Amino acid sequence: MRSVLYAIVQVVWGLPQTLAGLFVLLIHRNRPHFRYRGAIVTTWKSRKALSLGPFVFMNGSDDAATALESIDRSLLVHEYGHTIQSLFLGPLYLPAVGLPSAIWFNMPAFSRMRNEKGFSYYGFYTERSANWLGERVAREPAPSA
Repeated sequence: MRSVLYAIVQVVWGLPQTLAGLFVLLIHRNRPHFRYRGAIVTTWKSRKALSLGPFVFMNGSDDAATALESIDRSLLVHEYGHTIQSLFLGPLYLPAVGLPSAIWFNMPAFSRMRNEKGFSYYGFYTERSANWLGERVAREPAPSA
């Protein structure tokens, strides 16, 4: 029942990110997929991970039989936390979490700051919140800050 409610809320309340996630899923439709607590997880070749609505994309095996075992479990919990953020924020998720998170990850200036000053990637509010939510809901550890 929780998975059904999760899916309905993601589609209705989180429509923008769910449509974007569906688009990315269709591009990677031939890659292995599995379900994790209602989310649809797709393994891909990129070293980056991405969460859009109920869709999670992360590096993993090309083989469907070993896809779940090939992924970083704590990173999966973190990315699942982003799907929970999407549930809470709905249409505000992309401007409040998605865009700041993408900038924090991709901007060279922030990467240098993290390296030179010793700031944890997971210390940024979007990432810290995703860890906290993922751990609370999944009852598994997320990456440490």
